[in-house]
Amino acid sequence: MNKQMLWSAARPVVLALGLASLSTWALAQAPQAFITGNGKTVTSADVQADSQRMPDDARAGYMANTKIVQELSTNLYVRRVMAERGRQAGVDKSDEMQAAIQIAVDKIVSDAFLKKFDAEHKPSDKAITDLAKAQYQAEKAKFAEPERVRAAHILISGDSAESKAKAEKLLKELKGGANFATVAKANSEDPGSAVKGGDLGTFSRGRMVPEFEAAVFGLAKPGDLSGLVKSQFGYHIIKLEEKLPAKQLSYAEVESKLKEQATNELVQKARTEAVKELTEKMTVNKDAIEAFSKQYEAQAKTQAK
Repeated sequence: MNKQMLWSAARPVVLALGLASLSTWALAQAPQAFITGNGKTVTSADVQADSQRMPDDARAGYMANTKIVQELSTNLYVRRVMAERGRQAGVDKSDEMQAAIQIAVDKIVSDAFLKKFDAEHKPSDKAITDLAKAQYQAEKAKFAEPERVRAAHILISGDSAESKAKAEKLLKELKGGANFATVAKANSEDPGSAVKGGDLGTFSRGRMVPEFEAAVFGLAKPGDLSGLVKSQFGYHIIKLEEKLPAKQLSYAEVESKLKEQATNELVQKARTEAVKELTEKMTVNKDAIEAFSKQYEAQAKTQAK
């Protein structure tokens, strides 16, 4: 396991004991008992703490749902009572269980410390901007949009003579001035686009089957119609709505994305340096590790069969 992996393992995913910051409501209110029984109590503080494992942008929605809050409270209550019974039965006394408990506690506390570490090592706006601009200049070609088109089509599926004849009839109507969207809605056998008048949106090369791509990118100007285009799906009639040439995106157009990447990179750099400092001071007992792994060789070979 490399240093990057070591630090990744310490990233905050769940703060099950609520070591992350609590909501304004939770800080302003004394914990309220939600469930009591068997000598145990589950409070609002317990639920608030447990909710930290939820995504930040979804937590409030979950907590606003009384059914979910009751389910969380019930789960915590059952777990708490069962844990007490487990302690009474002595299941927590083994070396393996004590190690598992310590690992769980270490993870919770280290996750909380990592949040504190990130806050204390937050990169400056200048450092973020400088790195974002440097990355833009170094990888400018990556921030270019390829040629794109916006198009609509009518599909008559199948490769029979009847299918071809129907497509030819529709093409003749369109060349005679019929409204493309109206004809598409009434006749196209591509249900996804037919309801939108055949509209396929904007796309670049590589998104459509080769025959379709060659035809649509070969059209010169908005309003142009293709002839019949045969593909594995049947016969297409394509209308070019807009042609967008390839262009280089300006720094301003990608600034937000670049700054987000730069921020993550700088935060990760600080974490990596911290891990390096820790791992430089550790002593690895390779003989013990090898002996430990050797115990599992026979089992691993059996499972691999």
